[in-house]
This record gives sequence, C-alpha cells and structure tokens, in this order.
Amino acid sequence: MVDPSDVHKIGINLCVPAASEAERRSGISRCYYGCFLVARKITNMEGVKKDVHKQVSDKLDKMGYPKLAKDLWILSNARKACDYDIYNAYVGKDAQLMKKRSIILIGKLQEILSV
Repeated sequence: MVDPSDVHKIGINLCVPAASEAERRSGISRCYYGCFLVARKITNMEGVKKDVHKQVSDKLDKMGYPKLAKDLWILSNARKACDYDIYNAYVGKDAQLMKKRSIILIGKLQEILSV
C-alpha cells in the first residue's frame, strides 16, 4: 500500500520555484492526492468509486470539518485545472499557494486520523 504522506512529499518536491510548468502541475496533483487519500480514510469511503472526490469532501463537512472540506475541494479543483486545462499557464505563484494549502491540510487530516 502507498503511504499518502509519500505521495504528498513527491508533490512538495515537484512544486519548487525552479520547476517547469509540467513539474508544478504534477506536483499539485500529487499534493491533492496525498491529502485526498488521508481524507478518504477518515471518512471511511475507501470502497466508493462514483463521485468519490465530491463525496469525501461532503462527508468531511458533515463530520464537522467544513474548513477542511473546503480546502480539499479547492485543491481538487486546482488538481483538475492542472491535469486537464493544459492550454492556460499554471504559474509558480499558484503552485506555491496550493502547495502551502496542502501542507496545512494534510497536517490537520493526519491529526484527525491519529486520534
């Protein structure tokens, strides 16, 4: 099994100021998936396939974590932009903001998971 923290670390390592746009895009995707995998475990939705990204965010909200749900959804949208909207530049400043958001988010999610 892949450790979500390792997936997240790969993303962090790709989101550096000197990175190419492709590296930044891949990095944001990895940062999101690291956070998503932890959130999916917290919400006990590991077997869900249909609309799982939205469902995990919604369940986090229902569990009393609206800020975490919102941050996860923002990262999800950034990941979609990075993966699919390849004709618009994804600049370093955007990547740094999402990287920072993901670091805070995965820390909070891991705290919940460890309780």
